[in-house]
Amino acid sequence: MRDVRAGAGRGPHAALYEADERRRGFCSRCGGSLFWQADGAAEISVTAGTLDQPTGLETVAHIYVDSAGDYEVLPDGIPRHPATLP
Repeated sequence: MRDVRAGAGRGPHAALYEADERRRGFCSRCGGSLFWQADGAAEISVTAGTLDQPTGLETVAHIYVDSAGDYEVLPDGIPRHPATLP
């Protein structure tokens, strides 16, 4: 584990754990998930709920829909994938 710094020098915001061929970042204050990265991947997936609004983000697909609860309502018109993105 090591500290990850984000922002303009405001100190450590996340604890970084490296295991199972992926890296995960968690808030050092509340323990919330901030990001993850697969081993060797150039992309880092950031938890959208951690961003200030307006984010400018839009939903482009639903993933893991085979695991969705019967109470979850998924809007029409957006691609659905049984597991991860193809």
